Amino acid sequence: MRRSAGLLLAVAVLALAALACGTGSTRDDDWPATAVVASLTADAAQARAETVVAAPPPTDRPEPTATPLPTATAGPLDLAPAELRRQWETLTDVQIEAYEASLIGQRVRWSCPVMEVYSGGRVALDCETGDEFTNCMARFRVSDAEALKYNKGDMVTFEGRIAGIETFLLFGVRFDSVTVISIE
Repeated sequence: MRRSAGLLLAVAVLALAALACGTGSTRDDDWPATAVVASLTADAAQARAETVVAAPPPTDRPEPTATPLPTATAGPLDLAPAELRRQWETLTDVQIEAYEASLIGQRVRWSCPVMEVYSGGRVALDCETGDEFTNCMARFRVSDAEALKYNKGDMVTFEGRIAGIETFLLFGVRFDSVTVISIE
């Protein structure tokens, strides 16, 4: 507001000075008008200098950057094999598909006895007590050298990522990225 009022005043003074000289021009030879314009320009420059905030002096310190804070790694999902099996028995096919999709990629930690170790390092664990045809089985692979360490009945505690769920003949959970914590 202050700047526009000053500009209007400058234009009015310039018009009056031009009229006083008998001409509408502002050439250098029309010194009264030129003097007024120079005076107004100097006043405007001073007013602008008063309103400009000086920038801080440069420093040798680098500009701060946003550094993401570390986040806690989520622990394994609290899901017991028996609970997983119960869900499969009570959900509809459509619900099972949605539930399975929500489990793929989740990590769980289970302790189950060894049921069998097959060639190629395929380990099958019986994750519930009872009839082996209704139990939840866990399956994962280990190296051939590692497979020799497992005996039927050994209790294996492992943590792994659910890679898939099989329900064709036996109910089983396939794992990848498995870390065996203990074999007892």
